[in-house]
Amino acid sequence: MTMLDVLKGINIPDEMGINDDDSSDLSPNAAWFDGEVYYQARKAELPVHTDWGCSQFVIISGKDVYKLPFDGLWYPGYDEKDWETDEVIHHYDDSFENYAVNHCAKAVDVYQCAVVEGVDKIFAKMEIAGYSINKCAIYKQEYATTWLDEDKKASDESTSKAKEIESKQHVPFDSDWFALAIDWYGFSFMQRVLDFIEEYEVDDLHRNNYGFAEDGRPIVYDYCSYDNSVVF
Repeated sequence: MTMLDVLKGINIPDEMGINDDDSSDLSPNAAWFDGEVYYQARKAELPVHTDWGCSQFVIISGKDVYKLPFDGLWYPGYDEKDWETDEVIHHYDDSFENYAVNHCAKAVDVYQCAVVEGVDKIFAKMEIAGYSINKCAIYKQEYATTWLDEDKKASDESTSKAKEIESKQHVPFDSDWFALAIDWYGFSFMQRVLDFIEEYEVDDLHRNNYGFAEDGRPIVYDYCSYDNSVVF
């Protein structure tokens, strides 16, 4: 049994999202799902680690990475308290503009556009791997390590070229990683990548969203363009 088999057998609930009070916390349904993933993985004797950001729930089992989109936000009604416990009452809201977008599906679309434009090598492949028993799409993404976990150094030539480009146009990447990408792919390819990112409005490329693929190539693995300003 694989982790995909496990996920296909779980009824993925609605109201999956983070807590607006504390993004390290989950909505009740997402917290239940998190526990169920660990429980079923243990039964199947599979390694598992879960994580999440503002827009997606991530399941990692070995080198297999699966993602599920969040569809709303669990937020506190600051003027509402439970009269027995005096705790702030939370609500789930899927009306925020950001959650009108399935960010996993958006990443699939961006990847397919990258294939057409010939720059897909730098994006972690994203695709629908299957469906849960209640017909929710399960997305699979190419495995990658984060930029922060690696200790690599680019050539002096690429470092100089990166600084030259940065002086002329906006580069959404860390300078050192960008220089490594020039080392790997070459200047002309990376210029096409920058043009692609601008044309297709790929945003939110902070340092936790790019790193390195298993074969060592620099890779962007979260390119769904979640916009924090829409919600917060």
